[in-house]
Amino acid sequence: MTPEIIARPGFWNVPIWGIVSVYVIGFLAIIICALGVYKSYNLWRVGNPFSEPSDKAKRSKLFYWDD
Repeated sequence: MTPEIIARPGFWNVPIWGIVSVYVIGFLAIIICALGVYKSYNLWRVGNPFSEPSDKAKRSKLFYWDD
């Protein structure tokens, strides 16, 4: 006699597009986190303090990507 395994399916009753979107959003979150860590590491390595511009448009651009 084999014992029954009690388990719950991971994505029960979720359409395939929902499953794919969970993995895509998770992958994008990992990439954004890695970019933030990379920016912080480069700033730390240089050793200079970070100064924010006073213009709101420049600050919002800096929030998304630092050129």
